[in-house]
Amino acid sequence: MVQRLCESGRILKAYRILMQLADSGNVPDIFTYNILIHGFCKAGNINGALKLFEELHLKGLSPDAITYGTLITGLLRVGREDDAFRIFDQMTEHGCTPSPQVYNSLMTWSCRRKKPALAFSLWLKYLSSLCGREDKAIKPIKEHFEKGEVEKAVRGLLEMDFKLNDFRLAPYTILLIGLCQAGRVEEAIKIFDILEGCKVIVTPPSCVKLIHGLCIDGDLDRAVDIFLYTLEKGFKLAPRIINYLLKCLLHSKGKRIEAFDLITRMKSQGYDLDAYLNQTNRSLLNGHFDTLEMEKVSPG
Repeated sequence: MVQRLCESGRILKAYRILMQLADSGNVPDIFTYNILIHGFCKAGNINGALKLFEELHLKGLSPDAITYGTLITGLLRVGREDDAFRIFDQMTEHGCTPSPQVYNSLMTWSCRRKKPALAFSLWLKYLSSLCGREDKAIKPIKEHFEKGEVEKAVRGLLEMDFKLNDFRLAPYTILLIGLCQAGRVEEAIKIFDILEGCKVIVTPPSCVKLIHGLCIDGDLDRAVDIFLYTLEKGFKLAPRIINYLLKCLLHSKGKRIEAFDLITRMKSQGYDLDAYLNQTNRSLLNGHFDTLEMEKVSPG
């Protein structure tokens, strides 16, 4: 019943039922508390979630990985970074092993705060907790990153992942995006090149951040290369980033022909140009877009 009430958004009624159970001597188990804490976090009532967290301790219950993970994610969503890391520290101090998802949440938030070094150190901390991940192998990777030798650090990490047959794309994606968010696009490109060289498919969100960052840096040739990569992989990017790239090309001396070429390639890959191109870029493209439209409706 508590779970159904939480799923339907009736959090306070679910909480009252919990209190009634406790008053009658039937202490709810950690599973029930986790459902309620998740419900409060989902509703944005993080203080209510924290109150439940305190209550379950008073009832003699021990929070599990789900309890901690839910609270950490909820705190990050409302911008309470310090509290999230405090709960994370409690989690490890009490011998509860954080899941990869918890580390990913903390890494993502750190990157949004333009702290990719913190994100990288968090992932190394997670790896250090796993069997087969020796400190002597992790230490030089950390040192390379701290020295700004991102390429060496990432290659060392990939080598270790492949050797142990335990590769996960998520941390590389988070780090790549984080470097872009911190304005360190050149380092992000190195990660892209390394992953592509290892036949690892780079995610569309990573490509979007790279294209945007490269356009800001004025490296339009490389931005076009990344977009062509997405076409090759069959990705369909959002209209916003495509229009931004086209606008940069159309306003850059000698790059209009590349914009025309991209439009042609997009059409061949099944992009709906009517839906994708904004009015500004349509005007800048002038007759080229009209020609494409005539080809689309012409017989044969």
